[in-house]
Amino acid sequence: MRDKKNYLEMFDEAETHLLQLSDTVAQLREVIDNLVEENNKLRMSNNDLKSLLIKFQTDAQEEVTEGEEDSQTSSGRESLLGFYNEGIHVCHEFFGSRRSSNEQCLFCQEILERLENHS
Repeated sequence: MRDKKNYLEMFDEAETHLLQLSDTVAQLREVIDNLVEENNKLRMSNNDLKSLLIKFQTDAQEEVTEGEEDSQTSSGRESLLGFYNEGIHVCHEFFGSRRSSNEQCLFCQEILERLENHS
């Protein structure tokens, strides 16, 4: 009878440890999700800053012609489209967050369509 009690106690301890481990894994998952979202936002901001830097360098060297403006708009659209194809929101509502299971986002698609029609 004593062995059964010992096994039950061991089982209860193991169960407690598993629950604690599960809680820790859930907390780590939340931290990782937040870091991935922050990384996506930083990548997109970095891309925007690079585009601005190129634009300022170009403006300092010569006056921007109409054809160059069109190419800058299309390269910006291509950058956003690249992020969207990687599964990242490019809309204002969810900017930088990951789209779950590559779901389609009407807000993102509207922005990309507007940029396409603007070019």
